Order: sequence, then structure tokens, then C-alpha cells
Amino acid sequence: VVCKKDGTTVNVVIGEDEADPVFCISDLLPHLGSQQMSKKATEVIEGEMLDVLVGNRPLVIEEGADGEKDADAEKNPVKAGVVALLKEQLGIEEEDLLSAELEVVPAGAARDLAKWPQRDRRDRYAGDLINFEECNPYIAERITAAIAACEELLGRETGDVCTYRRLRIRTGMLRRGLRLYRLAQEKYLGAMLAAGKEPDADGTGRWADAGGMYIPLRVMEGILDRIDSEELASTAEVCGALKKAHERYGEYAVGWALHRLEELLGHRPTAVDIEAAIEAGTAAAAKLAAMAADDMRSEQEASMAIGYGIDAPDDEGRMADFRAVRGIR
Repeated sequence: VVCKKDGTTVNVVIGEDEADPVFCISDLLPHLGSQQMSKKATEVIEGEMLDVLVGNRPLVIEEGADGEKDADAEKNPVKAGVVALLKEQLGIEEEDLLSAELEVVPAGAARDLAKWPQRDRRDRYAGDLINFEECNPYIAERITAAIAACEELLGRETGDVCTYRRLRIRTGMLRRGLRLYRLAQEKYLGAMLAAGKEPDADGTGRWADAGGMYIPLRVMEGILDRIDSEELASTAEVCGALKKAHERYGEYAVGWALHRLEELLGHRPTAVDIEAAIEAGTAAAAKLAAMAADDMRSEQEASMAIGYGIDAPDDEGRMADFRAVRGIR
């Protein structure tokens, strides 16, 4: 977004339309970058050296009414050409860029997304086997591992700082991390149990992410064994087995969640236990959402407005610039 001198804002999106230009970051060819290649991996790409090329055509400079040419444009005709395009297409002056917040991102995904339906020539009944569930066993088991690691560290460390894989972590921050992981665990278990599916014991144990499809490792290994034994001898048969596993994701997920709940309780969960876990998950989800909202509000506080409204006459003007750039109403 660009905040203009007159107080209006201009949303800038360049690269998503196929007719838009694609910018690039200049670099040296490998056989010309011997000095760059001699640097350590952490120093090869320096942020200050990532200059984005936005234009290379010089502006055709014509004489003005007084018969003179613009001296600044003659000195840097390529820059003059870019400035002229900004004014012509977006109504932006060079000075407006002082109060702009612009972000450079890879253009490929956004541009190709619109083309994909035309490029996809597969049978219309074919579908990608992808899980979009936020609360899934694959992530939940990593939360479980994180809880175990935090509890182990807190159990063996008595000082203000503990060491984990050469990292020094303040004990207070570790306790806070443990509280957040436990909240996340409650949220994930509650969401999976609330699905109301019939549990499948094959969902217990470790899970895998097979290109966006969450699947129990034992189920995936079973499919691989059937391929090795030639029970699944064709691509269609393999796809059918994967599709069947994908369709049973809900049952597998509930099986994993019930097994984890049993580990936490120390006994087989009753209907009352399951209902309590679902309620705790709903409360945990609300609490985490409120914490995220608080973080968002803190990003909008006046203390975060440093660097905005440099040419503003007072704090009110500075905050107006900050709110306009951040999109705060």
C-alpha cells in the first residue's frame, strides 16, 4: 500500500495478472561470482545486496516548452521511465514512496494459480488426496513430543536457564511454552474427538505426511507391503488403496485421539471423559484465539508506530499514517 501526499491510499498488486511485469533480483553467474562463492553459507546472500530490478528501459526525454530537457531525467533516464509509469498507471509520485509499505514475494504461485484449472487435463473424477484439517494427528504427535521435551528439561534443570541441543532457554519461557503446548494439545484432541467418527485402531501410532495426505504410518506401510508382494499391481490399484485410506481419515484420527486421551487419563476413556475432553478443547481453542487477537492488537499499538509519519507535524499525523499503512480502522 502507498499513502499519497493528499492522504489517500493506493493498493499496489503487480505480478498476479498475466500481463503484469515480473521483477527480479540481480545476481552473478557462477563463473563470475568467485568472490561470492568464497564466502561462508551464512554470508553468501546479504539482505542489503538483494536489489530488485523494476525497470531497464530509458525514458525518451523530450524538450519542454522552454526548449530545455529535464536535467534529472537526462541524468537517470531509466529511473525517470519507472517514475513516469508509476504516475501514469497508479497515480503515484516519487515522494509518495516515502510512506509506502511494499513487499516483494515470488510471483509464480499467484500467477500460475489462475492457470491451473486449464492446465489440469486429468479425468474430471480424479481428485487430490489432501487433508486440510488444522487439528490432525500428524501435528498433534509433534505437540506431544514437544510437551515431553519441555517436561524433561524442567524436571532436570533447577536454575534460571536450561540447555537444549546447545540452545540456552530461560526456565520461565520454557514453562510458558509448556502451557501453550498443553493448550494446543487440548484443542487438537477436542477437535478430533468432536468429529464423532467411529474410532479405528489403525490410527494409533505414528503418522506420516504423504504429500499433503495425513495417513497412519502402519496403514502406509501396509500399502507398501502390498505393492512389494504385487497384491497391488497397477497404478489404479495403488490409487484405490490410497483413496480408501484417505476416506477413513476421520476414523483413524479419532482412533489416535482416543489412544492419546487414554495415555493422559491412565484408563480407558468413558463417554463422560470424552465429553469433558471436547469441552476442554473448545475452551482451549477460544483461549488460543484470544491470545492471537491480543498479539494482533499489540502490533497495532502506538509503540509499534516508530518510523511512520516521518514528515507528520504531530503525533496525530504520525498515528494516522501508521493506521493507514497497516490498514487499521
